[in-house]
Amino acid sequence: MTWRHIGSLAVLLVGVVSIVVGSIKFGWSHAEFSTTFFWVIVLVGFVNGYGINKIAKLFVKGFSSMIGPASVVAFANGIATIAKAGKIINTIVYAFLIPIVRLGQIGRAIFMFFANYMINCFVGSGSGQVTVVMPVMVPLADLAGVTRQVAC
Repeated sequence: MTWRHIGSLAVLLVGVVSIVVGSIKFGWSHAEFSTTFFWVIVLVGFVNGYGINKIAKLFVKGFSSMIGPASVVAFANGIATIAKAGKIINTIVYAFLIPIVRLGQIGRAIFMFFANYMINCFVGSGSGQVTVVMPVMVPLADLAGVTRQVAC
């Protein structure tokens, strides 16, 4: 283990501790987490002797494999945002609730599982699916008398 490895681990540790303290004490969220990780990347690059151009190239190379999943999550977030802004979430929840009310507890949970499964056919990303499904499944679970843990 070289001094560069130790320095890289130290920078990572400081970054993780910053995120934990920031989220608990200052209410940090995704934007602050992303910024912290960005600076961790830059500082680890400097510790390892890379220039800013090399760090940027490595960042782009590493991020290139995430373009597809990030696009799916962004698309799913767009769908959820449009559904919320258009105030159609309640309509969707009500449409799902009509067939569920006739089922028992176990039947409701199974119905919700298969509804999630069908959406999974169209949204392959787990993060994207959560973004699309949870605004519907959480209120549906509350109204149907199913716990949120079962709905998830």
